[in-house]
Amino acid sequence: MRVDLSGQPVSYSPLAILQAAACPQEVPGAPLDYRHHALVAEAETVAAKQASVMNAAGALSGTRRRIYQRMSHHVTATGGTLFTDDILADAVEALHNRPLTENADRILRQRLRDGISDHDVAELLIALHRDDILCRVATADATAGETHIVCSVGLFQHPQVEEPDNA
Repeated sequence: MRVDLSGQPVSYSPLAILQAAACPQEVPGAPLDYRHHALVAEAETVAAKQASVMNAAGALSGTRRRIYQRMSHHVTATGGTLFTDDILADAVEALHNRPLTENADRILRQRLRDGISDHDVAELLIALHRDDILCRVATADATAGETHIVCSVGLFQHPQVEEPDNA
């Protein structure tokens, strides 16, 4: 990920990042900018926030994404009522963290086409989760995947080696 000076993402494309870093071999290395480590920490924060949407099962997409979005809205809309409970929260968390089984995907996709209500989606999700047919079983490899920064390169047009005095 490439970030600007405020720590906001500019590009996720590895090719675009490498093109931004390209220079002839004879160009000497620049000193490390004093902001480098703070920007890396900000990039870690952004990556952690995005990890809530991306996970070992990949990006939420298709049926899984639609159901997750509807249930997230449903839980928020019915918060504190009898219609929300820990069982639904557990089912939504499982939906977020693991891919659907083929059977659950087929059932949910068909019910979405039929125009199922949010309340009925919640009941169906709870039933599928209770019967252990909602999501695939998590493997050790899938649950161990967290976002890690492997390498960081500070690219600044005019690096500032020392922090300016603010006196």
